[in-house]
Amino acid sequence: VQFMDVLRPEDGGEAVGAFAGGYMDGQPAVVSKKYARGGEALYFGTGFSVALVRRIFDVFGVSEAFSDYVDAPESVELALRRGDAGGYLFALNYDGSAKHIALRREMTDAFDGSTATGTVTLEPFGVRVFRTA
Repeated sequence: VQFMDVLRPEDGGEAVGAFAGGYMDGQPAVVSKKYARGGEALYFGTGFSVALVRRIFDVFGVSEAFSDYVDAPESVELALRRGDAGGYLFALNYDGSAKHIALRREMTDAFDGSTATGTVTLEPFGVRVFRTA
């Protein structure tokens, strides 16, 4: 079952995509809000499929965001956080079996301070955090 929400940009939000066809034709489907301290939130007014998420990643250039840091299977969620103290790469395994990720640069394991490089293992439903700088 697919749903569609009516989105209304507020407080500096901007409609960056619209529904095409059907009773929601022309209504905002994607709303972007940029924040003064950096960052951007995207709000989507519909359900997701794997194909849709891949397309969104391609359109917004998210697929390349991690290419300098890591290669990981789809069951591993990746997040990069950057701040005044440097950057961190979070890897979360959502699978019941161990997964391997390939680090493309030397990093520091944030939990034990060891150097991490090459292929590292994420235990089932495990989390690893690496300092990137």
